[in-house]
Amino acid sequence: MLGIKKITRMKILVLTPGIYPDRHSGLPKLVYNISRELAYRNHEVIILTRKYSHKYSSYEIVENMHYFRVSIPKRGDLTHMLWPLVTAVQSYSAQKKMASQYENIDVVWVHNPWWMIGFNPKRWWPRAKIIYDFHSDVYSELLYNYPKNPVVQIIGHFFDRIAISVISKADLVLVHSEYARDRCISIGRNGVKDKIKIVPGGADEKLYTPITNNALKIKLRKELNLPLEQILFITARGLKPRTGVDKLVEALAGLKKKGVSFFIIIVGRGVMETKIRQYIDSLSLKDSVRLVSGISEIELAHYYQVADAFILPTQGAEGFGLATVEALLSGLVVLGTDNGATPEILKRYNKEWIINGCDPQSIGNKIEDFCRNRERYVMRAEDIRSITEKHYSWSISADRFLELMEGTTL
Repeated sequence: MLGIKKITRMKILVLTPGIYPDRHSGLPKLVYNISRELAYRNHEVIILTRKYSHKYSSYEIVENMHYFRVSIPKRGDLTHMLWPLVTAVQSYSAQKKMASQYENIDVVWVHNPWWMIGFNPKRWWPRAKIIYDFHSDVYSELLYNYPKNPVVQIIGHFFDRIAISVISKADLVLVHSEYARDRCISIGRNGVKDKIKIVPGGADEKLYTPITNNALKIKLRKELNLPLEQILFITARGLKPRTGVDKLVEALAGLKKKGVSFFIIIVGRGVMETKIRQYIDSLSLKDSVRLVSGISEIELAHYYQVADAFILPTQGAEGFGLATVEALLSGLVVLGTDNGATPEILKRYNKEWIINGCDPQSIGNKIEDFCRNRERYVMRAEDIRSITEKHYSWSISADRFLELMEGTTL
């Protein structure tokens, strides 16, 4: 743990579009884990988030954190297209009610601009520090997800303008990588530069652990009905254009034609799930590729434990990459494309792991080289994990967060 001075107990209000266990993607998991660390250290953490399903309560206590959920328009509803405005109205109303219950909030930690657009939480908590967490710019994400849709790109620029208006109200801006810092500066120009501080992401060190005993690894492969001898890859991504899983499948088809022996597990779900399944079938990859969705975190950890390497085929806008760190904590080699925050992470281990390009051929070439020349890539699982623990843990993230709240230096 980092050596910071003792910080008095704080009341922290977290405004977030999603949080684990309601949602399982990167942002919700990051918000949950850092918040849980803060609650564990006896800070009072209040979460205001969206209610994605009727199965979730409007209020409950999760890991000593107070969860408040507000209803949002569901897909298919007439009002769904207006979700940003609905979010703003719901957020304003909820905070106004919470002000009578929670006096003297010390920190308002904002993860989406619509949660305070048109108003400032300081109207209720004037002494609070407003912390805006910039995960990525909307324009970049939409550019990679809808590259041929100019209307969507205009919307992206508009949303980023909204973010900058909120950042202007913030006392501090958090990012989770140098890449995200540069993107934030690019949309906010010099007016935001001095506000930005980096808080690294992390992963669950207890859940994501390597298996170094080969007999145990083979036993677990049998239980998961996986090939025992083949080189086994894994990727865990949301199935959308930005994450590049379709490019990975195209790369695998090329490797299959070359006679390269491999097996890969693709863990994920999303708008491209049907398309990815069709790709796998049409490219005759069913005997080499398994697409898995809807699994638990424990099941995901088991898949990591039996794999030889993780592949990150991201096409762009990777603000940090929690899946990368989860794989590294599991002792895996990570082969990742050279964009976003990925190179920042992988250069700590082996520059050979970085894929020079995001296209199917570049991805395929790196996988083939790994299969044929593994000695250039392999590190001991214990060493990979050791490096990861030194730089990417939720304890380190919480230490850095608290340091910034107190305004101290290490």
